[in-house]
Amino acid sequence: MYRSIGQITRDCFESPGSAPRVLPMEGLRGLAVLSVFFVHAHAFFGSYLSNFPRLFNLSEYLGRVGNAGVDLFFVLSGFIIYAALIQKPLSYSTFLWRRVKRIYPTFIAVLALYLLLSVIFPAESRLPASAIDRIKYVFENLLLLPGVFRITPIITVAWSLSFEFAFYLCVPLVAFLTARSKDNAHRIAILSLLWIAFVLSEFFVFHGGHIRMLSFISGMLLQEVIASGTLARYLTSKGQWIAIAALIGTASYHFGTGAKTEGQSNSVLSAALMSVAILFFVLYALKFSGTLQKLCTWTPMRYWGNVSYSYYLAHGITLKAIAISVERFLPVHHSLFIYLLAMTFGMVATWVSASLLYVLVEKPISLAPSKRRGIGSVTPVAPFRWWLRRERTAAETLGNS
Repeated sequence: MYRSIGQITRDCFESPGSAPRVLPMEGLRGLAVLSVFFVHAHAFFGSYLSNFPRLFNLSEYLGRVGNAGVDLFFVLSGFIIYAALIQKPLSYSTFLWRRVKRIYPTFIAVLALYLLLSVIFPAESRLPASAIDRIKYVFENLLLLPGVFRITPIITVAWSLSFEFAFYLCVPLVAFLTARSKDNAHRIAILSLLWIAFVLSEFFVFHGGHIRMLSFISGMLLQEVIASGTLARYLTSKGQWIAIAALIGTASYHFGTGAKTEGQSNSVLSAALMSVAILFFVLYALKFSGTLQKLCTWTPMRYWGNVSYSYYLAHGITLKAIAISVERFLPVHHSLFIYLLAMTFGMVATWVSASLLYVLVEKPISLAPSKRRGIGSVTPVAPFRWWLRRERTAAETLGNS
């Protein structure tokens, strides 16, 4: 019997695995990646609105504020990864291997495409002329160094993966330290002190170079806040709209001209405020039954979120291909019609390319269910051995992080 289109769509885009699902979390990832779409859409197509100042300013504004989508991703990652480690601890090596399996297959597939296109279209290539420099540059990208270090990535958005993997290297230690206390308030205090220490280090030492990693700590704090149940009873409809307005306001200031024209220190403070705003934004999406949660549980938004990693990696090169095609076949430089056509086709094309990458690479490789093993079969790595021994009686099996 032929399956319906709806069933095929659900099979393709519903989140795989047997772990408990948090539906608003899927939609939040959709909102995040949709925000990032507007960043690159304006970069490629915004010039077509040069004769329409108000529309150009709107497109430029969305292109700036859309950068907050990356920070939203970081908060969600901090929340999910930290919660997984607290609930079902893993050895350090096992944890890192799972993270490598999660991000590398899709990343390598897209990187290979970029390298192939660099050979076919050398004028668009970022590869150095020297063969030795070229090999070194490719290995730097394979090791996810661009971002944490001042290296231009081959894949424009891959700088954030450098931050992500740096977080993976550190978060088991943070979870190890906080898990020593069964007191939720004590955990919140530890993470709050870590949050403050990170802000001060960026303010006085690193001058904001890695301030966006603060969002990972905000995500960990959010997990402990939700676990405590303290704030849930105070969430209101009015508070929901204040949280939304606060995120829009702090993101508008941080990614606008305000924070940058007033100095680097002011940019650090605005980024810190934005990470707090995102914390409350996610808190309302997860724990308050309101408009925001309804948007995040809307099926199309959830599906967008479930392919968000593939979309994040694939949308830039897809939009660039469309921009080159438009420039070649429709050489009209100031046209609202061309802008709307490119935006519409860009939205559809990026969804298609991301869906293909998700179905062909990410879902069958990175999201394939692993064989479940008893916790006793894991060989822990110091200093986590005693922690795993303490948790062994409570955990029956290892779940997918």
